[in-house]
Amino acid sequence: MRSFLAVCFVLAAVVLGVGYWRGWFLVDRDQIREDTQKAVEQIKGTSEKISDKIQDD
Repeated sequence: MRSFLAVCFVLAAVVLGVGYWRGWFLVDRDQIREDTQKAVEQIKGTSEKISDKIQDD
């Protein structure tokens, strides 16, 4: 059991090391802001449509 956990730990360390080296874990804050703004605009548009539909009924 101990050797199994050691192998899992080594594999996790290798994956994390390769991922860091390949740039898998980099965070693009500008892209996050753009995506957040797009989501807010879509939600506003959808909520306006729903509000209009409710008021028409």
